Amino acid sequence: MEPKLSELFSYSESSLLLWKSVKDMYDSQNNSVRIFQLKKSVASLKQGDHSFVQHLGSMKSMWNELDMYRPHMTDSAMLLKKADEDKVFQLLASLGAEYKDLHSHLLMTQELPSFTNMCHAVQKEEIRRRVMNVEPKSNSKARVFTTNHKATDDRVLGKKAD
Repeated sequence: MEPKLSELFSYSESSLLLWKSVKDMYDSQNNSVRIFQLKKSVASLKQGDHSFVQHLGSMKSMWNELDMYRPHMTDSAMLLKKADEDKVFQLLASLGAEYKDLHSHLLMTQELPSFTNMCHAVQKEEIRRRVMNVEPKSNSKARVFTTNHKATDDRVLGKKAD
């Protein structure tokens, strides 16, 4: 345990209370962000300059961590939920950069939304962007650059800026 973290638990009256405090602090955490990050990393992992053994070691390490967060099971309801979560993770990983804030927000919720609810949220965000005339960040930077230079050009030419 890191020294700074141990300070939080240093005055526990017994080891049982210490373990209960640690469990309460970490057991209720939503691991969706880490699971998403691991799944995205596994999907994009390439051998590159690493040997096969190093590459396999990296992959197995991520798989083992995923198994810790999402143990294998036979309960059909839990299997369906896990499959739905996998669809959510794949959808989020496939979205463009303009949805980064939305998927960060959705991953931080107490319980990961269902695939259907995730689709609704993305559609609402797309409509909101259209109604608010929000452009992707790369285009808006270009527009600001163009607008600033147009105003400068207009002043040089003696025109009033709109």
